[in-house]
Amino acid sequence: MGLLPMLPTAGPYAFAFFTPTILGTFGYSTALSQILTTPPYLFSAIVSIAAAVVADRMRIRSPFIIGHSLLDIAGLVLVGWGNNTDAQLTGSFIAVTGTNCAIPSALAFLSNNVASTAK
Repeated sequence: MGLLPMLPTAGPYAFAFFTPTILGTFGYSTALSQILTTPPYLFSAIVSIAAAVVADRMRIRSPFIIGHSLLDIAGLVLVGWGNNTDAQLTGSFIAVTGTNCAIPSALAFLSNNVASTAK
C-alpha cells in the first residue's frame, strides 16, 4: 500500500521539471516550449475531473489507476519513439494526462480502503 501513492507521483514531477526541455528537443524555441507546456496540463485537469466523476458513480477505482498508467506508458512511448514532432507532442499530452490522473485515483483508492476511527 505504501508504493501506491509513490509510484504515480514520480512521473508528474519528472514531467513538471522536464516538459519544456523535452519540447525544446522537438525543435521548438525556448519561449514556445514554455507556452506549449500549458495545454497538456489543462487537458489533464479536464480528464481528471471527468474520470473522478465516472469513478465515483461506478464506485470503482483500480481500473482507472490501471488505465491512467497505461496511458502514461503509451504517451512515453510516443514521446520517445514518435515518427514526427506531432506524434511526440501528442505523446506528451497523453503521458501528462496519464500521470496526473493516476494520482487522485490512487489517493481516493487508498482513502476508500482505510478503516475509519469509528471502527
